[in-house]
Amino acid sequence: MKNRPELSSLEDTSIDAFDLVSWMIQREAKSRPTACQVCEHPYFWDSVKRSSFLCDFSDRLEAESLLANNNSSPSFDILAIERSAQKIVGDAWNLKVDQDLLSHLSKYRSYDPSSVRDCLRMIRNKHHHFDEIPIELRQRMFHGSESLQGYFESKFPRLVQHCYSFCRQHLMPDDPLANKYRIPSKKSITDTQTIREKTNAVKEIDDKKDQHSPLSLILSCKKDPSDDLIIWEGSSAAKSYNCRGWIRSQEVWILGSDTKRDVYIAKCLEDPKFRTRLCNHWDTSQGISCPMRKKYKCIFAHGPVELRVKEGKRDRWGKLCDKNGNNSNPCHSGGEDT
Repeated sequence: MKNRPELSSLEDTSIDAFDLVSWMIQREAKSRPTACQVCEHPYFWDSVKRSSFLCDFSDRLEAESLLANNNSSPSFDILAIERSAQKIVGDAWNLKVDQDLLSHLSKYRSYDPSSVRDCLRMIRNKHHHFDEIPIELRQRMFHGSESLQGYFESKFPRLVQHCYSFCRQHLMPDDPLANKYRIPSKKSITDTQTIREKTNAVKEIDDKKDQHSPLSLILSCKKDPSDDLIIWEGSSAAKSYNCRGWIRSQEVWILGSDTKRDVYIAKCLEDPKFRTRLCNHWDTSQGISCPMRKKYKCIFAHGPVELRVKEGKRDRWGKLCDKNGNNSNPCHSGGEDT
């Protein structure tokens, strides 16, 4: 009655049940699902339907990606699937999956281990080529494609619900994928027209080589500024945004990563003169954009790995920080204090 339900224990038990119950107890009656929509929710899907949905959804993302690469207007923002990727697949999903299962993964294409879309593609390929999995591995881990789906869900329990919520948010009511799995859509014709207008605006900027970055326009089109979209260095999202992005997480660096380091970083590390302060463009854009860096003229650091310590500031911790190592001046940036 007070519209403050406590569902944290339900979320810990089942993310599908959490989404369904949260949807059913919405304050506004129009926002609640019908009885038929409740019955069609993923909470009631069997493993066959869940695996089929992930495979079909992966194929749809690939088709939309081809449209974008061919300068056509996609039906939805493809990169939106990468929001909250850390919660869905972690920093590197290849570290969560049995390495024997991934042994022939890169034979035909490369995968970005931080990408939800690439994780879906891996799952789709393993389902479609289940017979190609070594017999010894199948006997040890799987008894059929259904157990393969169960294995992936044990590694990525939020993935199915994440994809379902994405479709509910971005697909049109008459979309073939939405109709096949009876996914109720929140979109309307006007929403699709708005997306196409924004996409065309980005293309016009690219064609005219305007001084404003297309990335800033894309980011400004987000409905929710709190959307968790982290662009890792060397990721497919970084390629789409044409930027370097953030470095990998500490855990991934320790365990080892296949990410190729930027040649620009090596050059910066050998340069003792510059990079004693963090670049404001890089910091405010969360590691996405720096107009001067594209021209190789930015003299500031893009990330902690590039920060240098000025000779005159060495051994000055006592003057810059208190006994706990905290800097009393939050506006002071440059060197050891940073």
